[in-house]
Amino acid sequence: MFAVDLPTGAYTPDRDLHVGEALIQEGFNVQIKDLWSDGETLWVLGDYAVDSSDTGGARAGRLFAFDLATGTRRTARDVDWGEGRPHVRFTSDGLTLWIPDGLRSYDRKVLAYVWPGGGGGGRFIDPVLVTGDTAIKAVHVTELRERINACRIRFGLPAFSWTDSTIVGGVTPIRAVHFSELRIALDQAYSAAGRSRPAYTDPLLSAGTPMRGVHVDELRLAVMLLE
Repeated sequence: MFAVDLPTGAYTPDRDLHVGEALIQEGFNVQIKDLWSDGETLWVLGDYAVDSSDTGGARAGRLFAFDLATGTRRTARDVDWGEGRPHVRFTSDGLTLWIPDGLRSYDRKVLAYVWPGGGGGGRFIDPVLVTGDTAIKAVHVTELRERINACRIRFGLPAFSWTDSTIVGGVTPIRAVHFSELRIALDQAYSAAGRSRPAYTDPLLSAGTPMRGVHVDELRLAVMLLE
């Protein structure tokens, strides 16, 4: 990947990034489709063969992360779209990730996801939640609780007292009350910070309301904006 100085237009080979070589060493047969940087990390959108020995087989899409200053890999910030999702374009403002869904060509949607590189608290587990594909897990609730409590303490509030204080994956059912409390606890932190409270899809969560990816995504984004 060639580097050019913007003010002068001069080629600066000392800043070239050899992303292709790095990915080949990791075993990825990648076709680079797009790239974006927040000034510290460079994300490269790669379309790669699931089976590196079968170039005509199934393909998948992934955002490969590199340190912009050194060109070294930052695998913890990768986003794997999974098999059958070889996207070709994406963009971000640092908090939201927009990408055309290659599986939905009939309606030409550009889908928005919480950007996994944003926020002061680091990356969320399962950073991209796909409705119908990604189940809401206990860890999605517990990591939100931890980061919301960190925000509360930062702005002088005590940790929130949660219903089902310990949520066990595969044992504790994820309920509407868990998300209602997350919203209440986060809203209080926003008020303590002197900020306007976030808006939510399905503002009133009743006992029968199914929990969806959008409920998690909205809380994650609101947390990152406060961190």
